[in-house]
Amino acid sequence: MKEQIKQFYLNGSNVKKITDILDTEEHISCLGLVGSAKSYIVAASADIISGINFVICSDKERAAYFYNDIENILGEKDIDYSKKRVLFYPTSYKKPYEPEKPDNTYILSRTEVLQRISSSERKTIIVSYPEALSEKVITRKVMNKNTFKISVGENISMDKLTDALVNLNFEHSDFVVEPGQFAIRGGIVDVFSFSNDYPYRIEFFGDEIDSIRSFNPIDQLSIEKLKDIILIPNLQDYNIQQDRESIFQYLKNKAVVWIEEENSLKEKIDNEYNKAVNIFNEKDDLSEEPDTIFTTGDEILSQLNDFKTISFGNFIDKK
Repeated sequence: MKEQIKQFYLNGSNVKKITDILDTEEHISCLGLVGSAKSYIVAASADIISGINFVICSDKERAAYFYNDIENILGEKDIDYSKKRVLFYPTSYKKPYEPEKPDNTYILSRTEVLQRISSSERKTIIVSYPEALSEKVITRKVMNKNTFKISVGENISMDKLTDALVNLNFEHSDFVVEPGQFAIRGGIVDVFSFSNDYPYRIEFFGDEIDSIRSFNPIDQLSIEKLKDIILIPNLQDYNIQQDRESIFQYLKNKAVVWIEEENSLKEKIDNEYNKAVNIFNEKDDLSEEPDTIFTTGDEILSQLNDFKTISFGNFIDKK
C-alpha cells in the first residue's frame, strides 16, 4: 500500500512540477502539505532527483518521526544502513561540550552519513534538524586520513591491524559491545567501527585476512559475509583537535535541501551556538572554543545559498 501511495505522488503533477522548477529555480516553496504528505512528496521526488536530498525538519522529535515515515515508505525498517536510501543525522551529544557523555548511537548515525557523502554518489535522503546542523564535522581530508579499509585476501598481520586500531583511538576490550571497541581471540579480531550498525569479525590465516563477517554482539551469531569493510573511529571526539566545518561545506553543492520551517532555522541554530558559548565561559577545562565546534545561524543560511532549496513550511527569503 505504501509503495502504491508513493507511486500515486510520483505520477502526480505536484512532484513533476517540483522537479521541473528545480531545473531553473534555486529556491521554491511547497506549501499546504500536512501529515505524511510531506514524507511521500520527499520520497517520490527523491526517486527523480539525483544525488542527496537533505531534509531539515523543525525539531528532533519531528525529524525522528519523518525519518521513520520515510523508512516505512521505502520498506527499509530492518535492513543494513549500507543498503538504505534514508539515513538519520542527529547531534552527537545530549548537551554541548560533554564529550565524556557521548551518545554512541548518534555518533554512529552521523558517521554513517559522512561516509555515505564521501564515498557514494547513490541517491540518498538524509533527515536532520537544526540542533544537529549547528555541530561541525571533521573535514573530508581528516576523514580520509582516519579511514582504514581492509579486504578479504589482503596481506596484513594481526599486529599491524591492531596497531592501526589503537592509532585510531579504538579501545581494547574483552568483548565488543559498542562502537569504538575491539577484541582479540586467537586468530580473530572483533571490531565495532563507527561505520556500521553491527561489529565485524575478522578471521586471519597467518598474515592474510581469511574472512570478514558482521555479527550480532548479543548472541554472537553471524549476520552477513563481507568482501571488504571500512573502519572508522569516533570522528566527533572533541578531545582530538581537528579541522572542522559545517555539514553543508562538506556536502558542497551536491544536494537538494528541504527545509520544514525556514523562518525559525537561524534562531534554533543560534540558540545551540549560544548554549555552547555559555558553557565555555563557565568552565575552565575546555580547550576548543565554540567557533571551532559549532556554527551560527547566519553561517548556515549563507551556505544554503550554494544549494537548491525547497521550503515545505513557512517561507522566508534567504539573505
